[in-house]
Amino acid sequence: MNKKIAFFGDSWVAGCEANEVDGSDAPEYAFPSYFENSMNYGVSSTGVPHLIDQFKTAVDKEQIDIAVFCLSETGRFLYI
Repeated sequence: MNKKIAFFGDSWVAGCEANEVDGSDAPEYAFPSYFENSMNYGVSSTGVPHLIDQFKTAVDKEQIDIAVFCLSETGRFLYI
């Protein structure tokens, strides 16, 4: 049985600047893409508080078996 793995985080999870053509985010090159049945919820320029919002949104709409939180610098915040 394949479990659905959801990754949450900021730049590294989102594949920040991994697109060599224009420097944009390229999640298809980020490490979560190497896991079968993975879902990438990484968002560049966010912080730890944003992970909670992303997790709640994902849990409300997807069945997630495993959640992986890639914590960023503790002082990094996204203000909404």
